[in-house]
Amino acid sequence: MVLRNEGVDLDDGVEDEGVDLDDGVEDESGVEDEGQTFGSKEEMRDIFREYAIREVVTLGRIKNDLVRQTYVCKSDGCPWRTHGSQTIDKKSFIIKTLVDKHDCHRVHNNNEAKVKWITSKVESLVKSNPIVSAKLLGDLLLERYLRQYAYTLNQTNPGTAIRIKIQRQLTTFHRLFLSFQAQKQGFLEGCRPFIGLIRCHLKGPCGGMLLSAVALDANNCIFPLTVCICKKKTKFSWIWFINNLKMFLQFPQDKHLCFMSDKQKGFITALETHFPLASTRFYARRIYANFRSSYPGNNYKKMF
Repeated sequence: MVLRNEGVDLDDGVEDEGVDLDDGVEDESGVEDEGQTFGSKEEMRDIFREYAIREVVTLGRIKNDLVRQTYVCKSDGCPWRTHGSQTIDKKSFIIKTLVDKHDCHRVHNNNEAKVKWITSKVESLVKSNPIVSAKLLGDLLLERYLRQYAYTLNQTNPGTAIRIKIQRQLTTFHRLFLSFQAQKQGFLEGCRPFIGLIRCHLKGPCGGMLLSAVALDANNCIFPLTVCICKKKTKFSWIWFINNLKMFLQFPQDKHLCFMSDKQKGFITALETHFPLASTRFYARRIYANFRSSYPGNNYKKMF
């Protein structure tokens, strides 16, 4: 499911970029199944390099000579393995064995993205614009593979809502909204009409904020609903997040819905805009933290 916002753009210099999963986005990894043939040794090698980069894994070459190529996943215990050899024409290669299953974690840095591979991806752009910066080229590559991730999610999980927002002037990542069809169905059919909104800082190398929405199921257990990754928690981030949540859930207008948060200003504005009939509640811990700063002491704590 592709979400598109036809309303007014909320951020200066930032455009909504709905990911159209059918326009020019294909699985270019090239690895299919046993029996797949390649025109040459170099073609097979390039295809598996592309595969390693797209799948964010590190492949080790066990055999890599004139007549054989064998690759394994270098993560400990991962069963992924493939073997190919030269065909009778002494030129083409064929995959004879392919154990196409990874049970490892993805790597953050991929050594397969070498100079030659990067050059092949940006050569035409550099020729048309010789003064383009290295940072912009890197951002373009990241954007392309983020789109591929969106395409893969939609292919493997039909009904997934994934929306990517980029800052077009710099072509850099700005926000991402993600929710699966199973989460929507589970909320509408088996959860209480309650949504809790949570925010936290991301501690990885890229930083940013994680906004998430959770519900309560029939056993009062937390049911994950959706996540949003953004650079920082602003009023516009909350409005964008709540708007996409509304568009995806399509919650019946005649049913009551309650939201709970830690009283973020942007959250209140977003609810008034997109869920004007919903009731709101605030986390007691957050209220008490503000209360304690003005009225310290155990006596006031007991009164609270």
